[in-house]
This record gives sequence, structure tokens and C-alpha cells, in this order.
Amino acid sequence: MWFHAAAVLLSSEKSTITEWLREHHAPRLGEFPVKLDELARKGCQVYDIQGHTVSLECLLLPGMRELHLYCTASSGLAGVPARGAAPDVKSYDGLTLATWSQAAQTLWLFSHEAPDLIRKLLV
Repeated sequence: MWFHAAAVLLSSEKSTITEWLREHHAPRLGEFPVKLDELARKGCQVYDIQGHTVSLECLLLPGMRELHLYCTASSGLAGVPARGAAPDVKSYDGLTLATWSQAAQTLWLFSHEAPDLIRKLLV
């Protein structure tokens, strides 16, 4: 298998999730976009994907609609977005994907939400 979940935490407490990811040496944004940071949390996971540590934070919109934010170090990745560029938001077969790089990390935000809503959360 090319990846495995190394650890999982279910928690709605942002501070608990932040500390847990830190304790597991997982990548995480130091500063989220404000509207994204205001969302409720569901939990997080840490993965090992072909030697890269990847964190996943599950965020919740009203109505328990989920957003999945993946984060990993940009080093060693091919084709990462330019650091500081606006997130690239695209729709694929009913899923929306936003990608961007910030502070030497690359992020992917997946959801079933419309691209316009995702763009508003990332401003």
C-alpha cells in the first residue's frame, strides 16, 4: 500500500486538534484563512504517503457538511503551487478541490461544496 493512516483523533476542539497534530509532528498551517478557521472541527488524521507526512483536518460547515484539508511539506513534491499565489479552485465530477502553498507547505481542500463557497472561505 502506498499510504497508511498513522494516527486518528476525533475532537471538535480546535486547540486539542492543534496540540495533537503538533505532538504527532504533523504539518499544519500556522495561520488559517479567517473564515476557514472559524469553522467547527470534526477531527484529524496523520498519514504517511510515500514517505511524506500528511495531516488531514476535517472541518464542518453548517448542516454537518464536511471539508477535508490536507497539508504536507512542499519540499520533495513536484508541481506545487507557487507560494503566496491565490488558491486554485476547480471542480471535478461534483467535487471541489482548492490547492495552494503557504509557508513551505502545500494544501489541498476537498469538498462537495460549490467552488464559489470554497473561494469565499479562503479569502
